[in-house]
Amino acid sequence: MKSKRGPGIATKATARKLAVLYWRLMVKGLDYTERGIKAYEEKMQLHRERWLVKTAKELGYELEQIPI
Repeated sequence: MKSKRGPGIATKATARKLAVLYWRLMVKGLDYTERGIKAYEEKMQLHRERWLVKTAKELGYELEQIPI
């Protein structure tokens, strides 16, 4: 976010994210669970796939998934 919108916006966004997490933990009593590196990697893979499809579409290409 810092590279897209600047350091001020990124700092405020991070502070808000921490405040929301704190509020959920303290007020609602929800447990914080670490999702782990595997969940993060799956999320990033999905993000890369969406970006690739969008970029290909902008360039006039259509992607097909190759069965493995």
